Amino acid sequence: MDLENQPAHRRLTIGELAGLAGVSTRSVRHYHAVGLLPEPERDASGYRRYGVTELVALVRIVRLRAVGMPIARIAAQLADPGTGGGELRRLADELHDEIARLSALHDRLLAMSEEAGPGPADVVAGALREAGRLAPGNPLMPREAAAAELVDALDPAGVAGIVETMAPLLADPARADRLAGLLRQVQQLPGDADDGQLDRLARELLGVLPKPDRPAPPVDLATLEKLLGHRLTDVQRRFQLTMRAAAEQAR
Repeated sequence: MDLENQPAHRRLTIGELAGLAGVSTRSVRHYHAVGLLPEPERDASGYRRYGVTELVALVRIVRLRAVGMPIARIAAQLADPGTGGGELRRLADELHDEIARLSALHDRLLAMSEEAGPGPADVVAGALREAGRLAPGNPLMPREAAAAELVDALDPAGVAGIVETMAPLLADPARADRLAGLLRQVQQLPGDADDGQLDRLARELLGVLPKPDRPAPPVDLATLEKLLGHRLTDVQRRFQLTMRAAAEQAR
């Protein structure tokens, strides 16, 4: 079929052109807008009609885009077809370098995946199960798992180091029960608790908790609430600040 010599009503619509080239009409309009594909005049009915010249140009554009050639280079090649071989060789060299980079990244990720151990939540859950504080097969609650991930990211020792530090406490049932009782007291603090009550509870809690070699950097409480999706009550915020002050004095 000789599209170039067909009457206007027998030439291709933009939809037909796009369908033959395997792209959307939106892509064709984009190539018009950036100057890659000349826009034909509208016919008497107001539609743009396309012939062989536009179809061949569009197919070339689509093929070059498919191998990653930038639009600016495609424009230069279409303007001067004689430069095509050199452009394609340059593109092939660039793709070769990119493939080498991605291959190295692939190998590195595989190595990291083989070296990676259990995640922070699994480490904490395993320690709690071993100490009889979590039923076999039960995972951490979502908020506890999020806290483990956060601590692992922020604490210099990571969650594995913290679990190691906490091991003596978890292995001592009486001490672990004492800790659980103090944590319940924290959760049940009345809103009108005075500073003396908060200070006494903070010092009791610090007395039970193991002392890490390198304390984790403090995190802003508002930031902590956002990260864990949990809003502290006013008295819980006051208690957290009291704990930090008491811990600083104990160092």
